[in-house]
Amino acid sequence: GEMFAYARRKGLIPLSAIHRREDADFLLEFDLGAFKIASIDLDYHQLLKQLAVYKKPMIISTGMAHMHEIAATMRLIDQEHIKDVVLLHCVSCYPPRPDQLNMRNIPMFNLLYDIPIGFSDHSTGITSAVVAVTLGAKVIEKHITLDKTYPGPDHPFASEPDEMKQLVRGIRETEQSLGTSRRFISSEEEDVR
Repeated sequence: GEMFAYARRKGLIPLSAIHRREDADFLLEFDLGAFKIASIDLDYHQLLKQLAVYKKPMIISTGMAHMHEIAATMRLIDQEHIKDVVLLHCVSCYPPRPDQLNMRNIPMFNLLYDIPIGFSDHSTGITSAVVAVTLGAKVIEKHITLDKTYPGPDHPFASEPDEMKQLVRGIRETEQSLGTSRRFISSEEEDVR
């Protein structure tokens, strides 16, 4: 509860991965806005059916999943009338090498599913998150830590606060720079012309 209250005071929306219905019951006491489904639970259909009754948005990671498993989960989401779903492209390596990222999955998912597509980013640095936004990602999930040298498996590839600020800045600049597919000449460019 204390952590959720702190996040809200900072203008953030607190979320948590849900691995059991009991997790949902506990966290809903703190007004959890959406359920995060970790890659490991993508095809845990019994859990997804249990969570469907809450009528909450879901953010679903796809790491380690074959396309037929993702398709089966998306059919279940549809059958259970779960609204407001975000599907995250994800590579369950910690951290993945650039040649493992396969970022073109993002536009592929955008073509297949009429929902927001995002990227669960376990890579180091900010490049892959910026690439994800360029390819159409609407959500970026990124680990944060106060110190990469803390003990534990996630800290070495997580972003420290300054790097997280850099990542957010990079994403916002990328969104602005993408513009539209309509060709136009700005007034500043007209002056140069």
